[in-house]
Amino acid sequence: MLGKLSIRLTLAMLLVSALTILSAGLMIDKAMDRQFADFMEKDQQWRNQLVIEAVKGLLDRGGAI
Repeated sequence: MLGKLSIRLTLAMLLVSALTILSAGLMIDKAMDRQFADFMEKDQQWRNQLVIEAVKGLLDRGGAI
């Protein structure tokens, strides 16, 4: 009787641990995806601003685009 109970408890703890690790992994993955998307958006905005400034500089000097 005691052997069956310890096996059931061990399996239950393993299942809970596995589900916890899986859930944490999925949440971390989602958070990292969001952070990367934010980084890429800010980087693209920075690059767009560089292009705008370059074009404005050309136009101010009377250059052609």
